[in-house]
Amino acid sequence: MIDKRMKSPKTYSPSGTRIRSEVKGNEEIIKLWLHGLSPHTQEIYSRIANELITAIDKPLQWLTLEDAQTFADYLESKGLAKSSQRTYLSAVKSLLSFASKTGLSP
Repeated sequence: MIDKRMKSPKTYSPSGTRIRSEVKGNEEIIKLWLHGLSPHTQEIYSRIANELITAIDKPLQWLTLEDAQTFADYLESKGLAKSSQRTYLSAVKSLLSFASKTGLSP
């Protein structure tokens, strides 16, 4: 939807909250994603997101399914237990879904 006064697209989160369309940095996306979660969950998810960014070495906005699969292979190569791998991949899926639904990634 276009706001005719501002001449720029509006972007809303799933809850209806407007998200700035110019937000593009990994740190800002992660901060928005973690907002409202428990401190313990924020700590774990932040660590997972940062490991994803380090392992894949590209901005969150440009991650592809192939990148997620590469990260899954990376987790397996680290020797993580299957349950830990599922936890990591669940967090990654949540992050990427959030970024997509809020318009923070293409």
